[in-house]
Amino acid sequence: MAEARQEFLDYLAERNKSLRTVRTYGFAINKFLAFAQDEGLSPTASVDLVDGKLLRAYSRELFQQRLSPGGRKTYLVALTAWLKHLAAADICQVNTDAIELPRVTAMPPSPDERLPDVLRLPAPAFDNRDRELAWLRDQALLRVLFDTNARVSEVAALNRQSVDFEKGLAVIVGKGAKVRTVFFSDTGVDALNRYLDARDDTYDPLFIRHNIAAAHQRVDRDGNVLRLSVRSIQIMVHAYARRAGIKATPHTFRHYGGTEMMRSGADIRSVQEYLGHKSVSTTQIYTHVSPQRLMDEWKRFHPSGNV
Repeated sequence: MAEARQEFLDYLAERNKSLRTVRTYGFAINKFLAFAQDEGLSPTASVDLVDGKLLRAYSRELFQQRLSPGGRKTYLVALTAWLKHLAAADICQVNTDAIELPRVTAMPPSPDERLPDVLRLPAPAFDNRDRELAWLRDQALLRVLFDTNARVSEVAALNRQSVDFEKGLAVIVGKGAKVRTVFFSDTGVDALNRYLDARDDTYDPLFIRHNIAAAHQRVDRDGNVLRLSVRSIQIMVHAYARRAGIKATPHTFRHYGGTEMMRSGADIRSVQEYLGHKSVSTTQIYTHVSPQRLMDEWKRFHPSGNV
């Protein structure tokens, strides 16, 4: 089974699946293999020994671990994909009908309507150049998240060459190697220019680290070793949101943009294209109305207000 697992992961890599996807599938399959070993199947056993009884027992085990429906679904979807791939490749034939995916109710996003406050925080006092550079970088990065509503991984991967400053746009590569165009406001372009003008390098990454460790780190010619990581961006956004008195992650900017575009009357297909959703059903979560706005509309139009 271990060899069949590796063959599947190699297949995913050949299909240009993201490293994150490959890791997720690998972790999910490892969890199943660990369970199978506890049930008496060694890692070297044939996958043909996997039967419906074992699959149902594994589903029950995930439920008993009190995982969320979404978490259980992730594990079972990866397992199903693996077994179906093995069947299509004539490596083995395992009936996956015994795997019943849990129903997951997608909760509509409800981003804090005060999110723009994160962009209005006053600048602190700077005691050195690195701190000033970091502040300029953070302001530009927050504006990019707000303007483009791109995924945090897409923002982290941006290079200088990705941005057309005259037209105020960037071409990014999203999930599934899907290429799309995102746009910047004039304020966003100005923030990027101020940050890049303050830098004294020509490194490719649009956003890099500015700290003592980075200054003493051996840097490649393109500067990719200094590229700001996804985790660093998440920590930075959390810190600024906390200063603004709200809770937010990089993905909150994505939800906020999608929700506001739909509220303002944008066509759902246009929002789908801008956010890079593969299916329009994903974009439909932004068609909801927040409870606060619903109450405002109720107070404005409901006959109870006049009785």
